[in-house]
Amino acid sequence: KSQEAYDLHSVVDGQFCMPYTAYMVMMGYPPGPGWYREENLNNDAIANFARKIKVITDPEMDRIYFETDEVSARVEVITQTGETYTKFVDIPKGDPRNQLTKTEVEEKFRTQASYVLNEEDISISIKMINDFENLDNISQLMAILAGAT
Repeated sequence: KSQEAYDLHSVVDGQFCMPYTAYMVMMGYPPGPGWYREENLNNDAIANFARKIKVITDPEMDRIYFETDEVSARVEVITQTGETYTKFVDIPKGDPRNQLTKTEVEEKFRTQASYVLNEEDISISIKMINDFENLDNISQLMAILAGAT
């Protein structure tokens, strides 16, 4: 069964459009709110490339998910010359069985926060969060995270 939806009218459309998401990953865009900027959602070059991507449900992987609650992924890329590249991920990064490292969590925070906070506030936030148990009052951290500094 095919899962394509190419006409993106909103952020939610982009979030649930696998061809669009695949394009963003293949082109090296860092995951985050930047994926859903108007100029990306309405970009003809992105849309045209995404239309070349076909998403097909694998009944066996669906069965495993519904029976065991295990999420796996398989990606197969077939080039114009007929070459095939396949990648299978049994346990995705971020799953409790394949956790992000502290550095990866901090990098993800930096990427996500960069859309609303400056680099100095991001660094201060990380230091405060890493020493959270020793904070006398979280008001300063909350003010930084709210962009009030």
